[in-house]
Formats: sequence, C-alpha cells, structure tokens
Amino acid sequence: MRMLTLVVGKCRRGLSCPYIHDPEKVAICPLFMKDSCPNGDACDLSHRPTPNRVPTCQYFLRGYCQNGDNCKYAHVRVSPTAPVCPDFAVLGYCEKGADCKEKHVKECPEFAEKGTCSNVKCKLPHIDHAGRKKKREEAREKRAAAAAAAADANVVMDMDSGSDSDEEETDDEEEGDDDEDFDSDDAEDWEMHEENETQFKSNEDFIRF
Repeated sequence: MRMLTLVVGKCRRGLSCPYIHDPEKVAICPLFMKDSCPNGDACDLSHRPTPNRVPTCQYFLRGYCQNGDNCKYAHVRVSPTAPVCPDFAVLGYCEKGADCKEKHVKECPEFAEKGTCSNVKCKLPHIDHAGRKKKREEAREKRAAAAAAAADANVVMDMDSGSDSDEEETDDEEEGDDDEDFDSDDAEDWEMHEENETQFKSNEDFIRF
C-alpha cells in the first residue's frame, strides 16, 4: 500500500503492489531527527530533511531559531490559522513541500479543525490548541447567531402576513357596509317616490271634481 510505503518505507506486496514505490517519497526517519538512527544508509526511511517530509520549525515561526541553516526542520512561513496538512500528518510526506499553505505537523487534521475525531482507531495526536479552540467557538457562535436571525426573520414574515390578512378582512367589511348604506338609501328614495305618486293621484282626482 502507498500509505504503508510512505510511513514505514516498505511494502509486503513487493513488485505485485499496484502503487508506485518511490524511495524519494518516504517519511523522514524519526530517529535520524534525533541523531540516533542505528541503521544509517540502510534505513528504510529517509535521512534527507526536506520541506516535503519534515515538520515546520516552530522556533522559526516564532521569529528565532538558533540552529539557522543547520536546523533539520523546515523553515517555511505558514499562517498561524492554517489547517493541518492531511498528507503530511497521515503519510509523513507532502508533494507540495515548501509551497504548501497548510501546517506540516504530526497531529490529527480532523481534530485540529473540528475539535472531534470520527476515527476511533486514529493514532495521531489529538492536540487542543487554545487559539484553534477559540476560533471554533467563534465559528459556532456565528452559526448560532445566524440561525437566530433567520428564525426572527421568519417570525416577522409570519406577522406581516397575518396583518395583511386582517387588513383585507377590514376592507371587505367596509365594502359590505357601503352596500348596506346604498340599499337603505334606495329604499328611502323608493318610498318617497310612492308617496309623491299617491299625492299626484289625489290632486288629479280633486281637479276633476
């Protein structure tokens, strides 16, 4: 397997393995980093510290490293808020090397980002940094505030819809009142007309007499 080859520098499938076995793309030997590897050049892991396979120098990121050019760790500028590089964390090798914008550290990328890890068999360190924890809490607070604002907006929309319905009902009632007033006026006019007709007939009879 490619992962096994990168991490430990050897593969049991040998030539039958479908993956490429590139000795230039294996993880750094941890004992070599401590100047205590007994295997020397026969070591299956790499003894060449490059930005592709060694962690970023934390002293260099803080602005001072006493080892200078002799430091075995990578002197690469990375944002303090950058996520953990999954390739480097899991495989021990990152193809991007010094051009990678993520942190080259040996810790669980998922835990670093979310504060939790879904892999119950994860063997990477679960380190809870104060800065990342604060960032996750701020993100959760923003999501909660956005959800509350959306809920309030829905309530306001429902209230507006209800008030519009009430106004429509009021308008209908007023139109109904106008109709009733119109009918009563017509009735009065009709009664006056009947009364005038009666008086006219009475006068006509009187003239004839």
